[in-house]
Amino acid sequence: MTEIPINHKKDKEAPKPDTAAEQPAANGSDTADAAPPDNSGVTAPDAAAREDLEKLREKAEMLEKALQYERADFINYRQRAAKEMERIAESVKRQLVMDAAELVEAFHHTDAGLARHKDFDSLREAYEILRSEFDRLLEKWQAAIIGAPGEPFDAARHEAVMRMEDEKAEAPTVKEVVKPGLALSDFVIRAARVVVAVPPPKRPAEAPEDK
Repeated sequence: MTEIPINHKKDKEAPKPDTAAEQPAANGSDTADAAPPDNSGVTAPDAAAREDLEKLREKAEMLEKALQYERADFINYRQRAAKEMERIAESVKRQLVMDAAELVEAFHHTDAGLARHKDFDSLREAYEILRSEFDRLLEKWQAAIIGAPGEPFDAARHEAVMRMEDEKAEAPTVKEVVKPGLALSDFVIRAARVVVAVPPPKRPAEAPEDK
């Protein structure tokens, strides 16, 4: 009978791999493949915010420059407008003086006529000529005299210096012109100073007497 050695089975078994020794190697491989940590201290949202802030700053600078250009253009326009108004005013004054020269000539002829004729009829005729020339100039200037007895009172064109009750007046009416006004087209240069006739206040009806 042959005896089998006890250690024969152990010799036949294959040695098991040392897993403990391989584990650090595997862990080391994973660590090597991982990305190194970002130690800059700036995250992606912070970088995006800084980029947006820079864009806003550039836009603000562009708007500020545009505003400066607009302001300069406005100042230049205001200066040009002021010079144009001065030129127009000077032109108007020259035209008025030229037209007034015609009126001065009419006065001259009137004075000469009055010197030759002392009677009242000649004086009236000279006055009518002078007034006609003056009215012609007013029409040329598109100007008009404001204020005439009987016309309705208009606070935009008349200045009431006195009010008088008048039973014939159905509404406030110009009764007397103290100082004529003057209007240029629709613009009132000087309101007419007038006395206004107003209807008397209505008195309450008297109650019938008891019989």
